[in-house]
Amino acid sequence: MGQPPLLDHNRAAKAEAPRVFLPKQFLTPGLLLLIDEQPAYGYELVQRLAAFGVGAADHGSIYRALNVMESGGLVSSQWERSPSGPRRRRYVATDLGRQLLCRWATSLEQAGELIQAFLGRFREGQDLPAGNDVNGSNGDADRRVLAETQPAATV
Repeated sequence: MGQPPLLDHNRAAKAEAPRVFLPKQFLTPGLLLLIDEQPAYGYELVQRLAAFGVGAADHGSIYRALNVMESGGLVSSQWERSPSGPRRRRYVATDLGRQLLCRWATSLEQAGELIQAFLGRFREGQDLPAGNDVNGSNGDADRRVLAETQPAATV
């Protein structure tokens, strides 16, 4: 079988999925999880999200999400004095927030099962030798094709 033809980058960029695909509203369950694990200040949540792998969200988006979550009753906050600097808000998950977190976890688990089924069928159809994966570890040609078909990483 010959090499696949090179793709038209403009058409491919519009049609291809991003390298890291997260649900549009993944910030909410991510924040809920982190707050449920340990109540925190906004800046701490920004850092913990980055360590969690959701670091592409800007600070403004995170604070807007926290405000929406508080308005919706998912978290509560209280102003506290900082030992060195201005007062800051400490966010805590509410009972409603924990209930929604459980529903998100169930939904994400189901999505994970769907993704695993997709990847299983993909691997079967690719006739990959043992030890190769879907990330292009089958050599330079696979990495070239992946690079050409995928737009810049977005989260």
